[in-house]
Amino acid sequence: PFLNRFEKYCISHKDFLQVRLESIHPNLSMVVKSALAKVEEFFRFVEEPNFYGARAGETVESLALSILPIPDFIFTKIEHISTTSVQIADAISVEQTNGVGSGVGPTMLLVLLVETLQKYAGFHFMKLSPDELKWDADYILDQLASLQGDFQGLAQALMNRQYSLKEVEGFIKEAINHLHSEEAKTDYKHMHLEGVTKEACLVIMVIAQWQTVYMCKRLLQLLTAEALILSRKKLPYWCVDYYLSRQKHFSLKELIDSSLQTTKDSTEMWTMPKKLVCFTRSSPDIHRLPGVYCSGVAGYTTDDHSKLIKKMIHEDLNEVYLCKLSSVLSERAFKNHLQIFTERIEKKIM
Repeated sequence: PFLNRFEKYCISHKDFLQVRLESIHPNLSMVVKSALAKVEEFFRFVEEPNFYGARAGETVESLALSILPIPDFIFTKIEHISTTSVQIADAISVEQTNGVGSGVGPTMLLVLLVETLQKYAGFHFMKLSPDELKWDADYILDQLASLQGDFQGLAQALMNRQYSLKEVEGFIKEAINHLHSEEAKTDYKHMHLEGVTKEACLVIMVIAQWQTVYMCKRLLQLLTAEALILSRKKLPYWCVDYYLSRQKHFSLKELIDSSLQTTKDSTEMWTMPKKLVCFTRSSPDIHRLPGVYCSGVAGYTTDDHSKLIKKMIHEDLNEVYLCKLSSVLSERAFKNHLQIFTERIEKKIM
């Protein structure tokens, strides 16, 4: 009764996102909102129940918050773009398969753009390989090249690698500086940007399109396999292709290994997790394993179990702690398992 005298507030991810979008520059906010509207449309189209753990008004909004600059980030006008030679070399090696032109192609544009957004504009994205960015870039430029007007010619010129590295860096710098300017909102979709080149408008359009693709691909990681099968005819072709060719749902071991990998990029902000808790029901073979498995304890496992764990979960048995929920009969028992896993330093995977 005493607590009921206080005022109560319900604050959601949607509220936080609204405040965050109001605090960033108007032009940048407009681009993010444009991408967000398309992602929400995709979320509604596939339908909420088809995503693991998704909630309307929370999931998409939290995804958008995760990529936006932190609240106290201060943007400094870009005078010169300094990119890592490793990123450029990787992009060049990917684009060498295309014999058209000798300048910068779609892949290198997107590699430079993503790195610049992270380094100078404070955005946060998961580490992506040049091969995945190549797929994104080709898809986005194909879409832009299909439009009528200036976008078509500019996108085609980029696909034919008619711009030099210096020119593309200039377009990116101009586009990002404009998005952080204090000018009124402008219609970049129709090239109506006073004092901004059409090439910079194209870069802004690529930013909006790629943010849409990036967030939709993150949502696809939550999509159930059943929903994919039932909805495959109405989903865009790239969604089905991406899910089947790039997802780790079909290999628990690959998912665990990739989650525990240490990044080699010194500029990368993500760090390797010390411990990983994974819940799965993906394979009937897993149900053949003992109710509780902890290597080094006699009687917990057999050679057959060890081979199965190495094959399906992780090579190093000493790093694995296995616990079947069907064998846990109380909350106290579950907490005990968590405590054992936490206290044993060598254990990385539960």
